[in-house]
Amino acid sequence: MVKVLNMKGSNEPKLINVTEEDGTNIISLKKSPALPTRVRYLITNNNNEKIGTIEKSRSNFSIVNLPEINISINDDKIKLKKDMKELKDIYEIEGSGFSIIGNWFGPTFNITKNEKVIAFVKVEQEELGRSYLADIIDKSNEEQIISILFAVSWLD
Repeated sequence: MVKVLNMKGSNEPKLINVTEEDGTNIISLKKSPALPTRVRYLITNNNNEKIGTIEKSRSNFSIVNLPEINISINDDKIKLKKDMKELKDIYEIEGSGFSIIGNWFGPTFNITKNEKVIAFVKVEQEELGRSYLADIIDKSNEEQIISILFAVSWLD
């Protein structure tokens, strides 16, 4: 099981380490310089090799915040975005065959790739917001799953 903490409302830490329950490092996210309208993290594996980036673009239209998050990891390009239709928030994911089945904000949902479940996710309410506890079935997509959960926590 892997736990990804909520990033919303945080002061966006410079370094985030995501570990297994036994403390083994899986990936690290290190804040990187970006344009003023963006926040970017470099993704490194447990050997400290760069494997991708996660970048959040702000799209503020008056009082409505509609962020878009682009993930580029290994050979996958994934986009998560918040949109608004008929005054309701709509959340979308696209790219590389990934999808989220269920309510993104709880109590549980699944992450799929090419319609095959690759992770079961439990949403936990914490003092600072939601965190995500993932049971990753397909370890070959572990880094992508963690990156998607990190992005979901940013959209929350």
